Amino acid sequence: MAQAQFDSAAQKIGLDPGVSAVLRWPLREFRFQIPVRMDDGSIRVFFGYRVQHNDARGPAKGGIRFHPSETLDTIRALAMWMTWKTAVADLPLGGGKGGVAVDPATISLGEQERLCRGWIDQIWKNLGPRLDVPAPDVGTSPKMMGWMMDHRQAGRRRRLARPDGGDRLRRRLHPAGSPATPEPRPVQALGLHPGLRQCRPVRRYRLR
Repeated sequence: MAQAQFDSAAQKIGLDPGVSAVLRWPLREFRFQIPVRMDDGSIRVFFGYRVQHNDARGPAKGGIRFHPSETLDTIRALAMWMTWKTAVADLPLGGGKGGVAVDPATISLGEQERLCRGWIDQIWKNLGPRLDVPAPDVGTSPKMMGWMMDHRQAGRRRRLARPDGGDRLRRRLHPAGSPATPEPRPVQALGLHPGLRQCRPVRRYRLR
């Protein structure tokens, strides 16, 4: 339905075929498994989704839905509609949408929390204020968003921490630098060639 609506509108306004081809399909989409330990000790696998339809105007923006009939196709359509909504409202945002095929009323509070954290485990690298901004939607709540935000921040800290317990990497090396201080610790952390020993740090190296 969403694509049919778009095709009709594109034809009426004489949209360039190349632009139409880009906007007709999502820029990025993710489908993943979320294994969750249930209260009875068993493991149940849920299917999660996140679609980033377009980010030309800014980071993708869209809710996360927990609904038993959720599919990748419904998420695609809703992400496309979100692109149009943010554009019509003249917001510096793109369109996105995510979800899990589950009825949250059929699982316990603890299972909901583990499911939310499992969703973040699969997609956290592709979320952030400059990439994709999730929000509550059908079947999700501010409490669930809190679990997700907490898990993303905790996971990001764990993954950015150095294996030896030192500070995270903050700098990169300039290949044309002048002789400077002895080889800084980030060189070994990056596995760089010893020949870069005399290179000097020029600015912070930011990791997402």
